[in-house]
Amino acid sequence: MYLNYKGIMRLVSVFMMVFAAAMIPSVLVGIIYGETSQALVFTAVCAAIALTGFVLSKIFENAEGHFKIREGFMVVFSCWILAGLLGAMPYYFSGCGMGLIDSIFESVSGFTTTGATVTRNVEALPHSILFWRAFSQWLGGFGIVFVPIALLPALGIEGYSIVRAEMSGTIVNKVVPKLSDSARRMIFVLTVFTFLETILLMFGGLSFFDALTHSFTTISTGGFSNYTDNLGHFGSNYVYCVFSVFMFLAGIDVSILARILSGNFKDILAEQEPRYYAGLFAFFTGIITVFIIVSGVERDFFRVVTKSAFHVLATMTTCGFYSADFDIWPTFAKLLLLCLAVIGGCISSTSGGIKVFRFIIFIKMIKRGAMLRLHPNAVYDVKFGERKVSSEIIQSVTGFLFLYILLLVIGTAALTFAGTDTLHSFVAVLACINNLGPALLLGSNVLNYGFFHDIVKILLCFIMLAGRLELTTAVVIFSKYFWNPNRSR
Repeated sequence: MYLNYKGIMRLVSVFMMVFAAAMIPSVLVGIIYGETSQALVFTAVCAAIALTGFVLSKIFENAEGHFKIREGFMVVFSCWILAGLLGAMPYYFSGCGMGLIDSIFESVSGFTTTGATVTRNVEALPHSILFWRAFSQWLGGFGIVFVPIALLPALGIEGYSIVRAEMSGTIVNKVVPKLSDSARRMIFVLTVFTFLETILLMFGGLSFFDALTHSFTTISTGGFSNYTDNLGHFGSNYVYCVFSVFMFLAGIDVSILARILSGNFKDILAEQEPRYYAGLFAFFTGIITVFIIVSGVERDFFRVVTKSAFHVLATMTTCGFYSADFDIWPTFAKLLLLCLAVIGGCISSTSGGIKVFRFIIFIKMIKRGAMLRLHPNAVYDVKFGERKVSSEIIQSVTGFLFLYILLLVIGTAALTFAGTDTLHSFVAVLACINNLGPALLLGSNVLNYGFFHDIVKILLCFIMLAGRLELTTAVVIFSKYFWNPNRSR
């Protein structure tokens, strides 16, 4: 077996330098708010990472820049592990009271856009740390690996295999034909929507800092908030509506968002997955609205619709935001939301879950199976819209769902073995594998993961990473086949 280790290290060194640069805004925030010690911590960590990356880049500057898919898997997995570990350093050294494992958990939760937190009093955190929490989710939302990809042509490195590994199991939709241009365009699109949401939130009375950081975590569908009571802190229907609009957009394929920005609306309505996505949103919002009104929890129709739409989108896009009165909702409504968290948003969006595309294909596969039982000699194709779904995609969807269920079962069993009760274990694993974060079913005491044992937190970190990498990349790295010495490049 031959792996291009030198090429991998070269790209990892680029990643480290880009990662170090991503900490500079947090340094500036610390200076602006007079947080000298935190600013010094970020500066020291930034300098150490940048220096290490620079030294490695010089050592491996003549490395071959051509990658096969196996090297792509290795680069992506290595960069995500590094992001979790390096991103934990500001939490650990800034005096926030987080131990090493808690710091790693908070960092991994941020970069994977899960939004699970071990912090019990969020308001007590320095502004620079709050900014880093939000910014790490924004970076993770479009794939922290995509930032170096935008720089690859200047380094003579081919990057399509890296994107295939980053988005394994999905259809890689390029915004424009050239991959590096597509990465830059993707970053531009999400940046535009981020600042648009920031402006609208400021009209709702939020400070620039709160508006910007919450926009970071909305567009990335991450869900971190600057307040312990999350968006319940604001208590404004206007604010909930703004968040709902941008959560809905964040759950759509980013290539479609690029077309929206460019004014190309011609083919958007013909796209099948966003139509199913919008249909599921409308259907579940209607059901939950009716159920809450009938159950007598809330009588104000407009308020119920607003909150129902908000929580449906927060769960379906796996953003994980919640309001102050969510705990009084009936358990049935929370179960419906949990089902939505499993479905998730669209392929090539920043959301988690199994994705709407896979869910629809799975339903159509069940329908085909039932029809074949009734008519064994008939020929039924699985179609998505007017297009026939290839056997390769069906195999990919089937394999993904099998891995999803397997990891859910193994994760629940592992957490139970580590001393957590079965219900808490199941919901925590379900929330982390879907990158949802808050375990919505169990009430407010489980919105914080600080009570879990350190071993459980480490297991949940791996599950969050596996969910963010669409399961396949995380599993392939540990397979015997990947390391088979007789396998050709």
